Amino acid sequence: MISTTHVKVLRMMLPLLFSPHTERDKIRSDSRNLRRAELAHLCMSECRAPAPHQGPRSAARRVHLVHIVADDLGYNDLGYINPDLVTPRLDALARSGVRLDTFYTFKTCAPTRASMLTGRYPFRVGVYSNQDVDSYGVPSNFTMAPALLRQIGHYATHAVGKWHLGFRSPELTPTWRGFDSFFGYWHCCSAGYEQRRFAHGKHWFLDLTNATGKRLRPALGHDGRYSAFLYADEASRIIRRHNARRPLYLYLSFQSVHGPDAVPSRFEQLYAARHPEWSAARHVSAGMITALDEAVGQVVDTLMDTGLWDNTLCIFNSDNGAHWGGHLESYSNAPLRGAKFGLWEGGVRVRAFLAGGLVYAQRGTTWNGLAHASDLLPTMLAAAGLQMPADTGPTPMDGFSLWEAVRSNSTSPRSSVVHQVLNQFNLRDCLGADHDKENCGAAIRIGKYKLLAGYPGWSQWAGDVPANPAWRGDPDWQRYGDDVHKQPRGDGCRILSGDDCPCWRSACLFDLEADPGERTDLSRTLPAVTRRLLHALRDESSGGTQGSHLPQGRAAADTLALERTLHFKHAFLPFANFSGWHNDARASSCYNPLTPRLERKLQRATGLDPAKWNWAVSGP
Repeated sequence: MISTTHVKVLRMMLPLLFSPHTERDKIRSDSRNLRRAELAHLCMSECRAPAPHQGPRSAARRVHLVHIVADDLGYNDLGYINPDLVTPRLDALARSGVRLDTFYTFKTCAPTRASMLTGRYPFRVGVYSNQDVDSYGVPSNFTMAPALLRQIGHYATHAVGKWHLGFRSPELTPTWRGFDSFFGYWHCCSAGYEQRRFAHGKHWFLDLTNATGKRLRPALGHDGRYSAFLYADEASRIIRRHNARRPLYLYLSFQSVHGPDAVPSRFEQLYAARHPEWSAARHVSAGMITALDEAVGQVVDTLMDTGLWDNTLCIFNSDNGAHWGGHLESYSNAPLRGAKFGLWEGGVRVRAFLAGGLVYAQRGTTWNGLAHASDLLPTMLAAAGLQMPADTGPTPMDGFSLWEAVRSNSTSPRSSVVHQVLNQFNLRDCLGADHDKENCGAAIRIGKYKLLAGYPGWSQWAGDVPANPAWRGDPDWQRYGDDVHKQPRGDGCRILSGDDCPCWRSACLFDLEADPGERTDLSRTLPAVTRRLLHALRDESSGGTQGSHLPQGRAAADTLALERTLHFKHAFLPFANFSGWHNDARASSCYNPLTPRLERKLQRATGLDPAKWNWAVSGP
C-alpha cells in the first residue's frame, strides 16, 4: 500500500524522471555545483585540508583500481612537459597526483604487459619479446593481477583495449586469467578506425573480441569508430553499470598512440592551425596524443560522476618509449637517448603517475624513487589493503610495493632494474630473427649506474639526422640473410660486423643521475663499477625461464588450426585446444658453458668474445 509520504516523494521525482535531457542535465549540473560549493564552504570553515587516508585499507573500504596504459607514448609527449602538445586532461591528472619520475618498462609492448600483470620481470615468465606471446602467451602457472584481486579482494575485474598476452587457446585469454569481461584486440597492432586490421597471409581478418566469462565472440559493428573513443565508451559503460558496493579493477589499455597513424580530422586541424610549419604527418601524430587525452578525460569524468573517484587509485603509464618510426619528428623521447625496441633510456623510461582520491594528500608531488612495471601489481594490492599470496607462480616476484614509499615520499624499496638479460632463450634478438631486431644485448641499472652490453638498439637522440637516411621504418632484415651487416641501421650500426655500434664488443656504463641522456661512457673510467654490474647481469641472466615460443613445436598444426578458425569465424579467436601450459624450465647464463655451436652464434651475433667477457667480469 502506498503511503502519503510515498506519493510526495514520487511527485518530487516525476519532473526529473520525465523531463527533457537538457533539463535533467541542468538539474544534475546544479546539484554537482551546489555540492562543490558546500564542500568549499566546509573546507573554508574548518580552515584545513581534508585529512589524508590513514593506515592500510581492507577490501571493505572498496578501493577502486583503474590502470590506464598508453601505447608507445614518448617521454616528451605530454603537454606539461612539451608545450607544443595539447593534453589538458592528462596534465591535470599528473599535476593533481604523484608523478613517478624514474619509472621503467620493457622495450616493447607484450613483455611490459606481462610484467605489469604478473609482478615479474618479463624474462622471469619466459617473455623475452613480442614473439613469445604471438606464438604462445604468458604461461598459465603464473597468476595474474585480476585473478589475485578476485580471489583475495572480491573485485569486479574488467579489461578493455589491447591484450597482447596470448590467445592461442582460451586458457591464455583475459577472461580465463581472472577478468570478468574483455572488450578489445589480441595482437600487437590495430588501426585507429577499421578493426579488420590484422593480416594472415594475404587477407585481413577481424581482431576485436567481446568476452564475458568463458564465452568469446567477435565484436561486430564497430568499424568506423575511432579506437580511443571506442574503448573509452566501453570503459565508461562498465563504470556506470558497476555496483559501487563492490571494489572495481579496470585495466584500460589504449591502442593510442601506436601506429598506423590516424585521428579524427578535428584533432589534425587543431595542430594544422597551431603549427602550420609542421608536416602533415606530425599533425596527425600530435592529434593522436590529444585524442588519447580526451578519451582519458572521458573515463575520469565518469568515475567522478558515479562517485567512485574519491576512493580510486588511478595509474597511468606508457608501455615503452616512442618508436622513432618512418617520420622521426612525430614522437619524441627527448632528452633521452634511443627509442622503442632499444635498451637506451628512450626505449625503457616512460612517463607515469598516480592520481585519484587515494593520493589526494600527496597531490602535486613528484616521487623520484626507482620504479618498474613489475611494481604495479604489489603496489595495487598494498593500496587496497590486501596481502600478496605466497604462491603466485614458479619464479619469485620481482615487484616491490611502492605504496608506503610514495605516500611518505621516502626512498624506493627498489635499488636496481634489470632491463634485459642475455641467455639462450633471447638469442634470436641477436640474430635478427624477430621484430625486436632493433637491439641485441642486455642492460641493468643498479643505483645511479646503468650498464649496457652488446648493441642496445637505435642510439641517437631526438632531433638527430639519421646516419643512414635511407633506412626508414622497419625493413625486413631477414631478406639479407647472413649479409645483414651490409645494410647499416638508421644510426649507422652494421649489426653483424659491429662497425659503428656502441657498446658492441665490450660494455657501456653511464651515471644516470648526472647524465640521463647517456652521452658519456664511464666504462673505462670506472672499471670496478663496470665489473660489479657485469657480475650482477651474469647472475640475473641465469634467473630467466624458457622462452615461451620455444616449446610449441607445432607450427604446422597451429597454422592449419588458425586458418580453419579464420575460415569459419572470419575473425581471430583461440584456435588451439589444450589446457594451458606451464613454464618451469630455467635458463642458463650465456656466460656459463654453452654448446660450441651456440657459443659461436652468440659470439658472432653480439661481438662479445666469451673469453674477453669472462676477463671483464673477473679481471682486475
